[in-house]
Amino acid sequence: MSETIKDQETLSEQGNAKRRRLVRGAVALAPLVLTLRSGAAAASCTGTRLITTPDAGNGKLPQTTARDGSPLVGSPSVNPDKCVLIQDGDLCGLDKIVTRKNVYAQETLTQSGGGLTCGSSPPKFKGNRVAILSSASAGSLTGV
Repeated sequence: MSETIKDQETLSEQGNAKRRRLVRGAVALAPLVLTLRSGAAAASCTGTRLITTPDAGNGKLPQTTARDGSPLVGSPSVNPDKCVLIQDGDLCGLDKIVTRKNVYAQETLTQSGGGLTCGSSPPKFKGNRVAILSSASAGSLTGV
């Protein structure tokens, strides 16, 4: 073989090795990029029992049952549900909120005059959107 052909083959092999490394690196990063673009790695979500807005006047919740039809649990019951004040950006779909530690304002769901309120004397979060969570789910937001 001539010297020119040997040099071209050597350069071609070196170029192929570099291309293979580049492709291998790109393939390794592709799942990470796709996950980040979908937002899946950006946040985890916590399921709620109900998302609702307490009355702006008396603070009572418009309903006393969760989405699944089970009764909401207010204090003085053992392990009462919790009200968590939320904003639009806190939602993950229709019935979940973004899991953030020690960010949300929380109050215990309280039985009051035949209804339920968020906290008592006076009720909190009147007229603001809240997520009702089980005490266990609310504990995951505070790190308890």
